[in-house]
Amino acid sequence: MNMPSNLNVDEQRRTPIFSIVIPTYNRGHILSRAIQSDLNQTFCDFELIIVDDGSTDNSQELVEQITDPRILYLRQENQGVSTARNAGFKVSKGKYITFLDSDDEALPEWLHCLVTAFTTETVGAVCAGVKVSDAKENKIVVRLPSNRDPMYDDQTCLFLSGTFAVRRDVFEAVGGYAESLAYGENSELGLRIVSHCTQKNLPIANVAEPLVIYHRQPLRWAKSEDKFRLRLASAEYVLRQHGERYRKKHPRGYTNYCAIAGVNAARLGMHQQARQFFMSAIHVYPWDWRHYCRFVLTLIPSLGRNFWLRYQQE
Repeated sequence: MNMPSNLNVDEQRRTPIFSIVIPTYNRGHILSRAIQSDLNQTFCDFELIIVDDGSTDNSQELVEQITDPRILYLRQENQGVSTARNAGFKVSKGKYITFLDSDDEALPEWLHCLVTAFTTETVGAVCAGVKVSDAKENKIVVRLPSNRDPMYDDQTCLFLSGTFAVRRDVFEAVGGYAESLAYGENSELGLRIVSHCTQKNLPIANVAEPLVIYHRQPLRWAKSEDKFRLRLASAEYVLRQHGERYRKKHPRGYTNYCAIAGVNAARLGMHQQARQFFMSAIHVYPWDWRHYCRFVLTLIPSLGRNFWLRYQQE
């Protein structure tokens, strides 16, 4: 991990209340928006750690032009967004940790509302809402923390980048982000945070208003196949790491992940693997007719090809 010599990095720097970690990769054209949204916070006791995941654009030059002493810039070889977030956490000093993507922005009251929600030392995490801005469709959708399924212990929460903050000891206890994931990594982290907080009797607080703006990017992947592979890898990881708990606590949730894995395997032409996922779904929850239809389509690839590409299974 390299740190530019012209940035003042004080190993004995003060301990702030919040550490904000922004991972970035070739986002120099919009990175300044995320940074400025943090510097505009009404709550000022924070450090901002920008982890450059091997950018080849002007990201480093952009950060070097900002002289705010709360900014720490780190550069690493390209290893993925989850590894970058964990790298930021390792050098952070804040009592609470939160993460913001480099193409999004925080509203001015973001940190103030989050820190206010940490009402006692026992609160393990705080979740808030988000405005999803879709420039292509010219609309904004608000998502707020909601009562989740049994896998989240029926907690009210929302785990997306920017929508949650967590005590540093909680983040450390759950092991941080799963570094092999580049899709669904926040939801998977949320599973472990909620489980840990439940076991330790740590409440999860909520702010029932949007505090960040998520700018939906139409070209997040270079090819559709990349998207399908990331979704497949994410679903497989969840089934591998949390599958047994899912089957016991939330069978339908288990079959949802089987469907995600199966659909994306089918999209990639991996029909035998797709059939195995759909058979697992049928075995665990045989009352959903959609699993049978999906299974049949894997037996007739010529019929299923157009269906898989149209069908949007999230």
